[in-house]
Order: sequence, then structure tokens, then C-alpha cells
Amino acid sequence: MAKTYDNVFSRLIDDHLADWAAYLAERIGLPPGPATAVETDLSSNLQADRLIRVAGPEPALIHLELESSSRLGLPDRLLSYNVAAWRTSGEPVRSVLMLLRPAAQASDQTGRLTLSHGGVPYLTFDYLVIRLWQESPDALLAGGPGLAPLALLTDAARDNLDGVFAKFLGRLHQPDVAGTMRQDLVSSSYILSGLRYDPVRIVDLFRSYVVTLEDSSTYMEILRKGESRGEVKGLSLGKAEGLRVAILKVGTKRFGVPASSDRSLLAAVDDADVLERLFDRLDAASSWPDLLVGGV
Repeated sequence: MAKTYDNVFSRLIDDHLADWAAYLAERIGLPPGPATAVETDLSSNLQADRLIRVAGPEPALIHLELESSSRLGLPDRLLSYNVAAWRTSGEPVRSVLMLLRPAAQASDQTGRLTLSHGGVPYLTFDYLVIRLWQESPDALLAGGPGLAPLALLTDAARDNLDGVFAKFLGRLHQPDVAGTMRQDLVSSSYILSGLRYDPVRIVDLFRSYVVTLEDSSTYMEILRKGESRGEVKGLSLGKAEGLRVAILKVGTKRFGVPASSDRSLLAAVDDADVLERLFDRLDAASSWPDLLVGGV
């Protein structure tokens, strides 16, 4: 996965391990039980995305790989991870490949890897493929809060984004979402939405929930003034400011706090189209200067 999305998913799983373990165990057919994270460094050249031990009636490890882009050969890697985790733990290991968007599909992701010699199969490895866009948003929202952000990445959400987003916000006001968890989940969803939607659509959607944006009161005031006067320029400035705030938020997670010179350069960009291009380059850039100098 791209580093930005990888970091968000890591935080979601770390903060809501029981939610993810219950969801994955049910999909695999594994009896539920207490969940603990397991070291993912399996050897000098093998590091799994996630290993979760489920200590139910039939204890086992769940090996999870998350993919946002298409590449052949993943089943081979899954087999290597599975065997290495089994040798390390001595327990059964069940592998899950979660594809985060349609662009992540590849022709060899069938759920079964068969190795043959001379036309005779000698090893069969089964794994579960979860195509996230095919999941039910209602089922994801009905799970623990750590699964709620995934609902926005489904095809059903794409076809009715406002409706699913309203359900998502409703889920965040249930009793099991307390303290700062609500803001953390909205922030995670804001970033993960970039997997399926363009930046302007994301800003327009999330502006109704201002805790997702730094300095969001300023952003909302710009939008309110621009729209109340019916000025196209005001709305354009509002979108530009929203994109600028989004770039600062995601960029700070990726590159660290920007230097004052970088902030000044970003602040000088008023063109929403240019800011969109900067947002799109966040995953490819290696630093604030690389993003801003190369993109502006």
C-alpha cells in the first residue's frame, strides 16, 4: 500500500484490534476469541502487514495483507508469509488478502494457489480474498467502530455517498464511540476516502463534520460567506482552502511538520486545480520541498 494509507490502516487496526479480529474470524469461519497482535517481522526479508492471534476454541493466527494497487505474484508472497508465521508460532495460520479498491485486482488473486510439477499438483494453498468494494456498508457499520471507515470505500457508498456518509456519522454517535475516538475515526475516513474519491468531493463531503480539518472553522467560514453571497469566486476560494488544509493534514502525517518556507509556498497557491494536483502527488512525493517545488 501507499505509505499514507498504510499508516492509517495500521492505526485503525492497532486501536481496534478486537473489531478487526472478530470481522476477519467470521469471514474465515474461525471461532471468535480474545485477540492479540503478533510480531510481523518473520525473517530478514519477510514482514507481513498484520498477524493477529485469536485465542478461541480453535486458536490460530490471522495473517492479513492489505493492497491498494494491482500486482501479480501476491499469492506466492502470501504462501511465504503463511509458512514463515506457522514456523515461528507453531500454530495454524489463516491468510486474508484484502483488496481496497477495484484497481487492486490482479488475475492470479483467485483464493487458491496450486503448485505443480510435471502437470501433477503437489501443493495447494487456500486464502481468503476480501474485495472491499463488494462488502455491505451496513454490515461494516454494524461491526465495531474500527470497521466503520471501510463502509465509505464500498461500491454501495460510491453510488450513494451522502446516504452512507450519514449512516457513518450516525454510527460514530453510538455508545461504544467515546472520547477522542470519534474524531480519530472521522480523520481516518477523511484520508482513506482518497482511495476512491477525488479531493474536491472529499472536502465537500466532510465539510459538514468540521473536526476532520485543522483550522476547519476558518475553512467553513470562507465557504459560508462565499455561498451566502452567491459568489462563484467565494466558493472557489473555499474549495482551495479546504484542499490546502487537507494537504497540510495528510502531508504532516507523511513528511512531518512543514517548515515556515513550505507553509508560505503552500499558502501562496490559490488555484484549486493546482492544489488538487498537489493533493494527488502526496503519495509520490518524498518531502515537503519535493511536493511543493515539483508540483507548483
